[in-house]
Amino acid sequence: PPRSTLFPYTTLFRSFRSVGQSGTLHYGFELVGSTLTSFIKHSSFRTSYTTAISVRGCSEVTVSGNVVFNTTDNAVVVAVVTDSEISNNLVLGTHERAQTLSTNLFLLASYQLCTFGGTCSGLVVDGNVAAGSQDVGFMYQPAACDGASASGHNEAHSNRIGFFVYPADPSGCSRLTNVTAWRNAQFGAFSRVDVSVQADNLALVDNVVGVNVNYGNAGINDLGADFRADVLDSVILGMSPDNSGCSQLLPEIGRAHV
Repeated sequence: PPRSTLFPYTTLFRSFRSVGQSGTLHYGFELVGSTLTSFIKHSSFRTSYTTAISVRGCSEVTVSGNVVFNTTDNAVVVAVVTDSEISNNLVLGTHERAQTLSTNLFLLASYQLCTFGGTCSGLVVDGNVAAGSQDVGFMYQPAACDGASASGHNEAHSNRIGFFVYPADPSGCSRLTNVTAWRNAQFGAFSRVDVSVQADNLALVDNVVGVNVNYGNAGINDLGADFRADVLDSVILGMSPDNSGCSQLLPEIGRAHV
């Protein structure tokens, strides 16, 4: 049978921070290059000034049942992993270092999974919650439209953007399925420009914009003519009167889109 290595279990990490480019403490916990069956489970990461959990270049890693609270940076970062699982974690309160919202670039996320060149295979993302992110709840590469998705039951609320689709292959089609986004200040679900998307079994409630597809940062008319979006078997409900959102940050969007 394969060997197993148990990493943090029921552990409290508190008030940790990066100590600079030459320092060694850049994450609350970082796992790099492990080929053993490993676990980061049932731990608490509180009031951090750097990424709480980082997993890079690993296989057979389970990150499950953790709580990450009040992080100034991306909270959970996963890149270049195979046959791994991110499940049943709760991330609350993710902030930018400058304490200002980026109006065009969506770089900060509670869960930044397999983006910016960090391709993954066999990654299951299931049952996680992102709440109170200053920017994005979930930024990740979903499954291809013609393939089965191993991810779902994820929930994003009270963020700027609930789910940001960031595909590995921009020329292909990405599938976002079985997610819930509510009370987000700008978008429930968002895809970058020039990406074909199939979205199904979504529950999007009380977001300023439910789904925004192929919106270009350069302007609202910068749309990808050769790409398409299909939204199927989903529920998209309107915005409550007391949800002012952050439409003042991007007035050209306003409230014109569904």
